[in-house]
Amino acid sequence: ESRFWLLLVVVAGAAAYLPWLGSYGPIDPTDSFFLESGREMVETGKFLLPLNNYEPWLDKPILYFWLVCGAYKLFGVSPFIGRLPAALSAVALGAVIFHASNGILRARTAALAAIVFLCLPLSAIVGHVCLTDMTLTLLVSGTILYLYRGLKEGSSKFIALGYIFNALGMLCKGPIAAIIPAAVLLGYLWLSRRSPAAIWSAIGKLNPGLGLLIALAVNVPWYAAAMSATSGKFFEAFFLQQNFGRM
Repeated sequence: ESRFWLLLVVVAGAAAYLPWLGSYGPIDPTDSFFLESGREMVETGKFLLPLNNYEPWLDKPILYFWLVCGAYKLFGVSPFIGRLPAALSAVALGAVIFHASNGILRARTAALAAIVFLCLPLSAIVGHVCLTDMTLTLLVSGTILYLYRGLKEGSSKFIALGYIFNALGMLCKGPIAAIIPAAVLLGYLWLSRRSPAAIWSAIGKLNPGLGLLIALAVNVPWYAAAMSATSGKFFEAFFLQQNFGRM
């Protein structure tokens, strides 16, 4: 039964997000930028840093650009292919909502929750343009959902999976991918546990040390290479200006 509902979610997502994905050209400066940046990286063979007019662009980490480049390398350069990572992220998030919820909810209810997400107007818009936002939403949501299920069921497998989503989220967008899940889960623990001792006990069950190790293993190699290649300018532009400056 679960396989049927999962297949239904994936088919519904593909039907909603893939047709006509390339039937329009670049539609705003951001969509245009990500489509073009990936094309420039493939053309030049420079994959360490995002490019903007063939110069390093230091405002975002690399994961989403790698997804666009990978799609271009596999299928050729076009708006449809450039937007494919965002659209597939939406479909994958539908599957994650179902998978993480199934077992806590009935399979039919978990599938309905996933389809409701796929039908949201804002999700449909963001899933049809070349932006980091849908991929970030997939990774942040996966972090929250799998850590919640891991805590609820005492499952180290789901906790580790949540931390993998979290680490990839930081490689996609930076610290915000850790801040949002932390705020959501701490709020949940405060409302559900009440006493400080119970909250600390739940945090211990989430094994944050494992999350830190996974985050470092996934992120340190690229962040260190980016800072080395830019003589520290990446740290100033990304962390100080784009993150702390905006906050």
